[in-house]
Amino acid sequence: MEQGPADNPYVVNGKALIDYGDTPRFEISADGQQIFWGSVDTQESQAEVQTIPIADRVAIARRILEQLPIPGMPGNVDLRLPAVIAGGTTIRSVTVSAEPDGNGWNIRQFAADLPGRTKVEAKGRLSVGRDFGFAGDMLVASRQPSGLVSWLNETVDESIRKLDGVGFSGKVDLRDGMQSIDNLEIGLGKTTLKGSFLRQIAGSAEPAITLRLQGGSVDSNALRAFTGFFSDGHGMASLDGQALDIGFKAGPVQYEDMEAGSVDLAVRVHGGRFDFDRLMINDVAGTTLTATGTYEPFATAPSGSLDATLLSSDLSQFLTLAAHRHPQVPFFRSLSARADNYPGLFEDTEINIIANAVAPPSNVATSTTAASKNAGKDKSARTKEANTKTPAKGGEASFSVTGKAGGMKLDLSGTTSGGSSDSDPMQMQLNGTASSPNGETVLALLGVPSLPLGLAGELTADLTMQGAPSAGMLTQLKLTAPDGNAVADGILSLVGGDIAASGKAQLISADLQPFIATAGYTLPGFGEGLSADLSSDFQFAKGLLRFPNFTGKLGGDDISARIEANFSDSGLPQIKGEAKLASIELASLAGIMLGQDAIEPTKAGKGSVWPKNTFAVRPSLPLLMDMKLTAAQAHMDGFGTVSDFSTRLQKSIDGLTLGELTGNWAGGYLVGNVSLRNNDKTALLTSDLKWSGAAFQDFCHLPDGGIPLAGTVKAALSLNGSGTSVAELVSSLAGTGSADVENFAINGLDAASFPAMLTAADTLADQPTGATQIDAKQFVAIADKAVGQGQFIAGMTRFDFTVAGGIARLSPFSLSAGDTVLSGDLQFDLSTLALGGTGSLSFKNADNAEADGAANLRYSIGGTYDAPSAQFDLQPLVQFLTQRALEREQERVEAMQASIVEKQQLRRQLDLLTSDEQERERVKQEEEARKKAEADARAEAQRRAEQMQNDGATIPVPSGGGAPLNGQNGQSLNDFLKSLEPSPDTQPSPQTQP
Repeated sequence: MEQGPADNPYVVNGKALIDYGDTPRFEISADGQQIFWGSVDTQESQAEVQTIPIADRVAIARRILEQLPIPGMPGNVDLRLPAVIAGGTTIRSVTVSAEPDGNGWNIRQFAADLPGRTKVEAKGRLSVGRDFGFAGDMLVASRQPSGLVSWLNETVDESIRKLDGVGFSGKVDLRDGMQSIDNLEIGLGKTTLKGSFLRQIAGSAEPAITLRLQGGSVDSNALRAFTGFFSDGHGMASLDGQALDIGFKAGPVQYEDMEAGSVDLAVRVHGGRFDFDRLMINDVAGTTLTATGTYEPFATAPSGSLDATLLSSDLSQFLTLAAHRHPQVPFFRSLSARADNYPGLFEDTEINIIANAVAPPSNVATSTTAASKNAGKDKSARTKEANTKTPAKGGEASFSVTGKAGGMKLDLSGTTSGGSSDSDPMQMQLNGTASSPNGETVLALLGVPSLPLGLAGELTADLTMQGAPSAGMLTQLKLTAPDGNAVADGILSLVGGDIAASGKAQLISADLQPFIATAGYTLPGFGEGLSADLSSDFQFAKGLLRFPNFTGKLGGDDISARIEANFSDSGLPQIKGEAKLASIELASLAGIMLGQDAIEPTKAGKGSVWPKNTFAVRPSLPLLMDMKLTAAQAHMDGFGTVSDFSTRLQKSIDGLTLGELTGNWAGGYLVGNVSLRNNDKTALLTSDLKWSGAAFQDFCHLPDGGIPLAGTVKAALSLNGSGTSVAELVSSLAGTGSADVENFAINGLDAASFPAMLTAADTLADQPTGATQIDAKQFVAIADKAVGQGQFIAGMTRFDFTVAGGIARLSPFSLSAGDTVLSGDLQFDLSTLALGGTGSLSFKNADNAEADGAANLRYSIGGTYDAPSAQFDLQPLVQFLTQRALEREQERVEAMQASIVEKQQLRRQLDLLTSDEQERERVKQEEEARKKAEADARAEAQRRAEQMQNDGATIPVPSGGGAPLNGQNGQSLNDFLKSLEPSPDTQPSPQTQP
């Protein structure tokens, strides 16, 4: 069949049947060409139409259907068209199977493809004319939802683009003034919702829409797409002028990164007013919200009210989620951080919220029109125009929050006003109270680092704020406990999300230790009490807290300080400044670094007197510190007290350094540096100390009060070591040191006793023979005089020592005091505090050093540092004195024997001299007789010679040769002459000469 111009006819191919019998009927089955519905001259202009409101598209479809003639006889029309172009819309693959039914059609089948790869199928009754409408079953399904929505609306929400398909089905009744869908089933991606839809318009009244939906899982894109259908891409403004009654129930429901176990919503919109009759959101990060309220966004002065309840077994998960979603909101960030720092802070939460708000009044029509007209203007121009036409008048809000969380009772109320412009800053009044029998939760809620130790006891926090946050609010925070209170009173301002505050703070407490322990800081002496009465001005801005005049009493001792704490970094707090204390326990610093349990005294075990408990994994003071610290007294437990103590205390994450350390200790002046680190339970100790001006009598005492040494010490020591316990650390110590001692003396060693001992020993040995017998015990008593009295004065002395393996060893020494020499060695075991050493005290005699060189006594040092002992071996000295006595006895005997021999010798000599005298007298007489005989003989011979000469007579010679003449007594003349010569044996002794 051809219809239209001859040169371009519309051609339909098919078959037709008209039966005029008893039962007239007709049948038409045809395949047609593309149909353009409308005048030919408007074809191009219509093809260029891009977006037409859905109501207009329905009107076009209505006009098309009303132009179709309705046959007067029963029959059936089956028509298949490749496309129908009408109103700028191309509808493809149109299939219609219909029967005429009076003033309408009975649609047995309708199918068509709409834009967005959308399939439409329907069957039911189509009425035309005044009762135009359709009632039946309808299905709409799109595999390109963004295309369908762009065909229906001007804008397409991004969530629509993310859906792989949308559609709905149900029993529809679409008429003028009323549209309803029963057995409604909506598909949004993988989300399916079921329910009903009803839209009614009575005259000029607002359209009334009633929607009831329920379903299972709803993902985020489906939820956003569902709400987008109501806004038509124009946001909430599109709901103005409508009346909505929506009921929605589904679960789980996902919205972006949040998921609720279920959502139950009942909301009515009428006259621009939203009435939330029911809102229940279950299990959003373990939290359930139930709420009712109202909202009037289109009023001249928009307003709203809320009555909500939050229920959660642990609200911390919800707060973390809120902080991640809204990082620009400090409230969520701070509460989330506090929940992380204190587990259980928001357990068993039940919060009731009542709030009312009224926005600044404005000319809605003017504002809406201005916004529409100024869409192309810049922001400054719009702001200027709005400010000109609408004077700034701030709105008002009030709220009340009551409930409980983490065992706390919470009560917070407040009002706000203004804030619509810079000339009308927001004014706020806030009153809040938090109380709990476990004060740790209250401190954690305020942001104070806290541990759930159960030590803080009952605590109440009261907060009062009044004023403009931008200009500064009068603020007071008061903490009240049974035995004390803390108050911070000042000005707090909030500008650009940054908090700044200044004022005065005061703290009074009978025992501050529970709160210190709650903050995670354990100090020695816990349980003994630490009273506090402190005050200071304070300033806080950009994470920096200053206490410029921190003064008061802590533990009964005066304290003054200037402190600056930096909390701006995401890491540990950084404390700087200087402090002056009356006293400080240095052991507490070691306890902070190594763990208090690790340094607590324990029963001395084998091999060490030091605690063997393992060090803590990390220091217990989670902050960084650089403080100039001075104290009148610094106590070191068993090591005494340092007075006028001063140091630069620096603490890192795992290290503590006492640098520039000075003070008076044990009568001397101490300077140096000490460093201690804790690297995962392993301590590293490094020290470099110098000590001068100390007198032995000030620090070296025996248990009985005696003072064994004297002199002034100047010492230097360098030590380092490592270990996992105090015992292991001490046993690893290594280093070097020296001590210069001026006027060094040892009390109880008498260097001048040797002469007296010799005198006493000689006296004992010189007793008359037979008076007493020499006994060694007598010489022991004499040797005892060398110890227990007197002094060994060595003068200026230097001692060098080394430390290795926890044992200090004194290099071998030799000290002189006159003719006395003290020598030996000494060692000190730092692990057991045991002393050890040996040596000797030697005496020299100037008169006979070589002979008396063996005069000495031996000694040994033992015991411990607290109870030293000295043992003396006097045997060498006793042996020396005994030997000396024996030698003197022998000398005395030998002298006696010599005297006897000498007397005998003198007696013999006297006898000899007497004999010699007699012999000499005899010889003399003989000599005189001989000489006289010789003289007589010579005279006789002379006479005879003279006579012979005179007589001339010859003297006859005897016969036989003649015998020699014999002298007197028959001696020959030769023998007689020889006897006159002196003999050596008969020489008179000089001793005998007169």
